[in-house]
Amino acid sequence: MKKYQQLAQQIIEQINLGVWQPGDRLPSLREQVTISHVSFMTVSHAYQMLESQGRIVARPQSGYYVASPPSRKPPMPPAQVMQDEAVDINTYIFEVLQASCDASVLPFGSAFPDPRLFPLQQLNRSLANVSKTANAMSVIENLPPGNAELRHAIARRYAQQGMNISPDEVVITAGALEALNLSLQAVTEPGDWVIVENPCFYGALQALERLKLKALAVA
Repeated sequence: MKKYQQLAQQIIEQINLGVWQPGDRLPSLREQVTISHVSFMTVSHAYQMLESQGRIVARPQSGYYVASPPSRKPPMPPAQVMQDEAVDINTYIFEVLQASCDASVLPFGSAFPDPRLFPLQQLNRSLANVSKTANAMSVIENLPPGNAELRHAIARRYAQQGMNISPDEVVITAGALEALNLSLQAVTEPGDWVIVENPCFYGALQALERLKLKALAVA
């Protein structure tokens, strides 16, 4: 456990014991540095983690305060399970995607960022630089299972998290949907049942339809 996680856990235990009550102001970042004998960055990360968990709230020009406990919600009804012998969603999805071309329509069904947020100038510069150095072998070098340097970098990242993965076990895909399709092809046959969430990402349902699989939807 990292230092900022240890500090966050310590503050959580203090809140649970009643040392800090809802509405109490926590020590400032600099005060916590002195109290806990850790770096300013460690305290900042710990407070950000607690804030993201809803344990504390930040008030502008005031500091951090212990959050009020969430109100108890009534128990949710038992999850419903629905069976669908044949997944048929492509036509409907096509209509939805066509509607998204209308600038007056807000596509709540897809989590696409606003294109105006993209760093287009930086991306264009990167593409221009790559185009100058790319050659015919560049495409071949990145064929499955993927770029060797990238697979080694991913393996090293896993190693830092305590997981021993050989670069030969890493396969680079063109995205999450390709990974999903490859996984389904590896473990299913046409007619098999696949458990999915309800609601479910439409791309996953399209993959089931293409592979002639049946859906067991769990709310």
